Amino acid sequence: MRKYAVIVLLTVTAIAGAQAQIVKSESHITTRHVIDTQDAKTHPGSWRNLLYGVNFGVNNGNSHEMFGFDLTYTKANAFNQDSPLFYEYGIGFQYLGGGYDKGSGSVSYSFGLVRIPLNIIYDYQLASDVYADFYAGLNIGGNLFGSVKYSRSSKNDESQHLFRPQVGFNCGVKMRLYRFVVGIGYNKDFTDLGEIPETLVGGLSYMSGSIGLTF
Repeated sequence: MRKYAVIVLLTVTAIAGAQAQIVKSESHITTRHVIDTQDAKTHPGSWRNLLYGVNFGVNNGNSHEMFGFDLTYTKANAFNQDSPLFYEYGIGFQYLGGGYDKGSGSVSYSFGLVRIPLNIIYDYQLASDVYADFYAGLNIGGNLFGSVKYSRSSKNDESQHLFRPQVGFNCGVKMRLYRFVVGIGYNKDFTDLGEIPETLVGGLSYMSGSIGLTF
Protein backbone atom coordinates (compact mmCIF):
# COMPACT_ATOMS: atom_id res chain seq x y z
CA MET A 1 0.00 0.00 0.00
CA ARG A 2 2.82 2.33 0.93
CA LYS A 3 4.43 1.55 -2.44
CA TYR A 4 1.31 2.72 -4.31
CA ALA A 5 1.05 5.85 -2.19
CA VAL A 6 4.64 6.78 -3.11
CA ILE A 7 3.91 6.22 -6.82
CA VAL A 8 0.77 8.41 -6.64
CA LEU A 9 2.69 11.14 -4.80
CA LEU A 10 5.49 11.14 -7.38
CA THR A 11 2.96 11.25 -10.22
CA VAL A 12 1.07 14.20 -8.70
CA THR A 13 4.36 16.04 -8.10
CA ALA A 14 5.44 15.50 -11.71
CA ILE A 15 2.09 16.71 -13.10
CA ALA A 16 2.16 19.81 -10.87
CA GLY A 17 5.69 20.61 -12.03
CA ALA A 18 4.72 20.20 -15.66
CA GLN A 19 1.69 22.46 -15.25
CA ALA A 20 3.80 25.12 -13.55
CA GLN A 21 6.27 25.01 -16.44
CA ILE A 22 3.43 25.36 -18.98
CA VAL A 23 1.95 28.35 -17.13
CA LYS A 24 5.39 30.00 -16.97
CA SER A 25 5.94 29.40 -20.68
CA GLU A 26 2.52 30.80 -21.61
CA SER A 27 3.13 33.84 -19.41
CA HIS A 28 6.44 34.48 -21.20
CA ILE A 29 4.79 34.15 -24.62
CA THR A 30 1.98 36.51 -23.62
CA THR A 31 4.45 39.08 -22.27
CA ARG A 32 6.58 38.83 -25.42
CA HIS A 33 3.48 39.24 -27.59
CA VAL A 34 2.45 42.39 -25.71
CA ILE A 35 5.96 43.86 -26.11
CA ASP A 36 6.06 42.97 -29.81
CA THR A 37 2.63 44.53 -30.31
CA GLN A 38 3.68 47.71 -28.57
CA ASP A 39 6.90 47.94 -30.61
CA ALA A 40 5.18 47.29 -33.95
CA LYS A 41 4.62 50.16 -36.39
CA THR A 42 0.99 51.18 -36.67
CA HIS A 43 -0.67 52.87 -39.63
CA PRO A 44 -4.03 54.66 -39.55
CA GLY A 45 -6.67 53.23 -41.85
CA SER A 46 -7.28 56.62 -43.47
CA TRP A 47 -6.72 60.33 -43.02
CA ARG A 48 -7.54 63.66 -44.67
CA ASN A 49 -5.36 66.67 -45.49
CA LEU A 50 -6.31 70.30 -46.10
CA LEU A 51 -3.29 72.09 -47.61
CA TYR A 52 -2.31 75.56 -48.76
CA GLY A 53 0.60 75.52 -51.20
CA VAL A 54 2.96 77.95 -52.94
CA ASN A 55 4.31 77.09 -56.42
CA PHE A 56 7.45 78.29 -58.17
CA GLY A 57 8.72 77.30 -61.62
CA VAL A 58 11.80 75.14 -62.31
CA ASN A 59 13.45 73.99 -65.56
CA ASN A 60 11.17 76.10 -67.77
CA GLY A 61 13.92 78.16 -69.42
CA ASN A 62 16.42 80.79 -68.31
CA SER A 63 14.10 83.78 -68.66
CA HIS A 64 10.96 82.00 -67.47
CA GLU A 65 9.42 83.28 -64.25
CA MET A 66 6.42 81.52 -62.73
CA PHE A 67 4.50 81.80 -59.47
CA GLY A 68 1.32 80.23 -58.17
CA PHE A 69 -0.63 79.05 -55.16
CA ASP A 70 -3.22 76.37 -54.47
CA LEU A 71 -5.71 75.07 -51.91
CA THR A 72 -6.12 71.28 -51.91
CA TYR A 73 -8.21 68.73 -50.00
CA THR A 74 -7.19 65.04 -50.13
CA LYS A 75 -8.17 61.75 -48.52
CA ALA A 76 -5.94 58.66 -48.19
CA ASN A 77 -7.20 55.09 -47.68
CA ALA A 78 -5.22 51.92 -47.00
CA PHE A 79 -5.24 49.18 -49.64
CA ASN A 80 -5.69 46.65 -46.83
CA GLN A 81 -5.36 46.42 -43.06
CA ASP A 82 -1.86 47.12 -41.63
CA SER A 83 -0.52 47.93 -45.11
CA PRO A 84 1.90 50.89 -45.50
CA LEU A 85 0.51 51.47 -49.03
CA PHE A 86 -2.37 53.90 -49.50
CA TYR A 87 -4.25 55.43 -52.41
CA GLU A 88 -5.04 59.15 -52.31
CA TYR A 89 -7.56 61.28 -54.16
CA GLY A 90 -8.95 64.78 -53.75
CA ILE A 91 -9.63 68.13 -55.35
CA GLY A 92 -7.69 71.37 -55.49
CA PHE A 93 -7.93 74.88 -56.90
CA GLN A 94 -4.81 76.52 -58.28
CA TYR A 95 -3.66 79.80 -59.79
CA LEU A 96 -0.53 79.97 -61.98
CA GLY A 97 0.94 83.03 -63.64
CA GLY A 98 4.21 83.94 -65.30
CA GLY A 99 6.07 84.91 -68.41
CA TYR A 100 9.25 84.61 -70.46
CA ASP A 101 11.09 86.14 -73.42
CA LYS A 102 10.49 84.64 -76.86
CA GLY A 103 12.30 85.84 -79.97
CA SER A 104 11.67 89.56 -80.42
CA GLY A 105 8.73 89.54 -78.00
CA SER A 106 7.53 88.18 -74.70
CA VAL A 107 4.95 85.67 -73.51
CA SER A 108 2.76 86.12 -70.45
CA TYR A 109 0.08 83.81 -69.10
CA SER A 110 -2.31 83.28 -66.20
CA PHE A 111 -4.51 80.31 -65.36
CA GLY A 112 -7.08 79.32 -62.80
CA LEU A 113 -7.29 75.53 -62.61
CA VAL A 114 -9.10 72.74 -60.84
CA ARG A 115 -6.90 69.74 -60.02
CA ILE A 116 -7.77 66.14 -59.08
CA PRO A 117 -4.72 64.38 -57.57
CA LEU A 118 -4.58 60.56 -57.84
CA ASN A 119 -1.58 59.23 -55.91
CA ILE A 120 -0.04 56.12 -54.40
CA ILE A 121 1.47 56.71 -50.92
CA TYR A 122 4.05 54.80 -48.92
CA ASP A 123 3.41 55.68 -45.28
CA TYR A 124 6.40 55.42 -42.90
CA GLN A 125 5.97 55.96 -39.17
CA LEU A 126 8.85 57.89 -37.59
CA ALA A 127 7.42 58.15 -34.07
CA SER A 128 4.08 58.19 -32.31
CA ASP A 129 1.76 60.41 -34.40
CA VAL A 130 4.63 61.37 -36.74
CA TYR A 131 4.54 59.98 -40.30
CA ALA A 132 6.39 60.52 -43.59
CA ASP A 133 4.17 60.02 -46.65
CA PHE A 134 6.09 59.45 -49.89
CA TYR A 135 3.75 59.87 -52.85
CA ALA A 136 3.66 59.76 -56.65
CA GLY A 137 0.86 59.87 -59.18
CA LEU A 138 -1.17 61.95 -61.62
CA ASN A 139 -2.69 65.42 -61.46
CA ILE A 140 -5.78 65.57 -63.69
CA GLY A 141 -7.87 68.68 -64.23
CA GLY A 142 -8.46 71.66 -66.42
CA ASN A 143 -8.51 75.45 -66.71
CA LEU A 144 -11.50 77.26 -65.27
CA PHE A 145 -10.15 80.44 -66.87
CA GLY A 146 -6.90 81.55 -68.43
CA SER A 147 -5.07 83.20 -71.29
CA VAL A 148 -1.69 83.24 -73.01
CA LYS A 149 -0.41 86.43 -74.67
CA TYR A 150 2.46 86.89 -77.10
CA SER A 151 3.50 90.54 -77.34
CA ARG A 152 5.93 92.11 -79.81
CA SER A 153 6.38 95.50 -81.42
CA SER A 154 4.34 94.74 -84.55
CA LYS A 155 1.53 92.57 -83.24
CA ASN A 156 -0.04 91.07 -80.14
CA ASP A 157 -1.62 87.60 -80.14
CA GLU A 158 -3.77 86.18 -77.39
CA SER A 159 -5.45 82.80 -76.94
CA GLN A 160 -8.10 82.01 -74.34
CA HIS A 161 -7.99 78.75 -72.42
CA LEU A 162 -11.37 78.13 -70.90
CA PHE A 163 -11.95 74.55 -69.69
CA ARG A 164 -8.75 73.37 -71.35
CA PRO A 165 -7.78 69.91 -69.99
CA GLN A 166 -4.51 69.51 -68.10
CA VAL A 167 -2.73 66.27 -67.20
CA GLY A 168 0.49 66.06 -65.22
CA PHE A 169 2.75 64.02 -62.97
CA ASN A 170 3.54 64.81 -59.35
CA CYS A 171 5.69 63.31 -56.59
CA GLY A 172 7.04 64.35 -53.20
CA VAL A 173 6.82 63.81 -49.46
CA LYS A 174 4.48 65.07 -46.75
CA MET A 175 5.21 65.02 -43.03
CA ARG A 176 2.25 64.55 -40.69
CA LEU A 177 3.00 65.74 -37.18
CA TYR A 178 0.00 65.24 -34.91
CA ARG A 179 -2.64 67.55 -36.45
CA PHE A 180 -0.30 69.43 -38.78
CA VAL A 181 1.16 68.53 -42.17
CA VAL A 182 3.95 70.08 -44.25
CA GLY A 183 5.11 68.95 -47.67
CA ILE A 184 7.31 69.54 -50.68
CA GLY A 185 6.67 68.22 -54.17
CA TYR A 186 7.55 68.35 -57.86
CA ASN A 187 4.95 68.76 -60.61
CA LYS A 188 5.27 68.37 -64.38
CA ASP A 189 2.37 69.14 -66.72
CA PHE A 190 2.23 67.15 -69.97
CA THR A 191 -0.08 69.62 -71.75
CA ASP A 192 1.44 72.43 -73.84
CA LEU A 193 1.28 75.87 -72.27
CA GLY A 194 -0.49 77.59 -75.18
CA GLU A 195 -1.92 77.22 -78.67
CA ILE A 196 -0.13 80.14 -80.31
CA PRO A 197 2.94 78.67 -82.13
CA GLU A 198 5.33 81.03 -80.32
CA THR A 199 4.07 79.86 -76.92
CA LEU A 200 4.37 76.10 -77.39
CA VAL A 201 6.99 75.39 -74.76
CA GLY A 202 5.51 72.16 -73.40
CA GLY A 203 3.97 71.71 -70.00
CA LEU A 204 5.05 73.73 -66.99
CA SER A 205 7.41 72.31 -64.38
CA TYR A 206 7.26 73.60 -60.83
CA MET A 207 8.06 72.86 -57.21
CA SER A 208 5.50 73.33 -54.47
CA GLY A 209 5.72 73.81 -50.74
CA SER A 210 2.62 73.29 -48.62
CA ILE A 211 1.35 73.51 -45.06
CA GLY A 212 -1.95 72.57 -43.52
CA LEU A 213 -4.00 70.35 -41.24
CA THR A 214 -4.44 66.57 -41.12
CA PHE A 215 -7.40 64.86 -39.50
